[in-house]
Amino acid sequence: MSSPLSPSRSRGALGNLVAILKSPLVKYLYFLALFGIAVYYLLGRGEEFSRSLSQARLELVFLAWLLSLMSGLLYSYISHLIYQGLGVGLPFFRIFRIMALSQLGKYVPGKVVFAGNYFLLFRAEGVGLGDTGVSLLISVSLMILTGILSGFPALFLLSPALRWVAILFPLVLLVFIHPKVFSFFLSTLGRWAAPLLGAQGVPEREPLRGKMYVLPFLIYLLAWLLTGLQLYLIASAWGPFDWRQLPIFIAAGSLAITLGFLVLFAPVGLGVREGVGVIILGGIMDGARAAMIMVVFRVVATLVDLTLGAASLVLAHFWGGRSAGGDKG
Repeated sequence: MSSPLSPSRSRGALGNLVAILKSPLVKYLYFLALFGIAVYYLLGRGEEFSRSLSQARLELVFLAWLLSLMSGLLYSYISHLIYQGLGVGLPFFRIFRIMALSQLGKYVPGKVVFAGNYFLLFRAEGVGLGDTGVSLLISVSLMILTGILSGFPALFLLSPALRWVAILFPLVLLVFIHPKVFSFFLSTLGRWAAPLLGAQGVPEREPLRGKMYVLPFLIYLLAWLLTGLQLYLIASAWGPFDWRQLPIFIAAGSLAITLGFLVLFAPVGLGVREGVGVIILGGIMDGARAAMIMVVFRVVATLVDLTLGAASLVLAHFWGGRSAGGDKG
């Protein structure tokens, strides 16, 4: 007779717990909870948002929302391209669903919930942890690199410390994600992980090729252009701006989002995004107006996250079957 703490009983209890966590009901309750956190976060800005919109041209704010939706789809397409480059043939819709649901984890302090959603949902689609980790590293590196590059027109508005970070960090990332350097890093990681994962460690993969970065890099630049246009439209909702100031709006949006992402303790970069945006936009308008614009920008982004998350949950009911995702290390 086995004791209550025997290995067989422990494995049985763990198996029961895993089965419960994998049940559709628990999954939906979990994502509904994240959805509720995002809604609560949005409501916290509701009064400021309503006051800000009282004299605005709402059609321009609506256009900004549409551009933000396009950006969300572009981010999913970038992941789709990166997975294709890694040899993972996951359909775009499934990647969109995973990306949209993962984004809801940003509203919990830290980036752990976001990353956990990303890894678990791709694993559920049959994508190996190795491919998921490599894809996330490439995507995040390209996002940060292009975000800081897009912010160069506003570097002179930042403090000297932030200015040096914005100059040096892209150079470090550029070296890190170079195919030869990154492939060497992955190979070294595989040997290091071998004692933990067994003799095979992290399976060897084909060397990465630089051409798989080119299109995602360009699409990220397009996404930052759309982000700048969003800010430009939101600002123009309270009065016209010279279109020649668009590079400043692009820099404000890209640097605000990128630096907010790098600050791990702030949910969706709360406070950091607004602070950086106000500093940059304060160079072409008064501080009160810049703060109002960043509040509306934040609310529009949250509405987009909720829209895409809700759409992915609803559309998942009508998407049958599973695709061949390839479970490669």
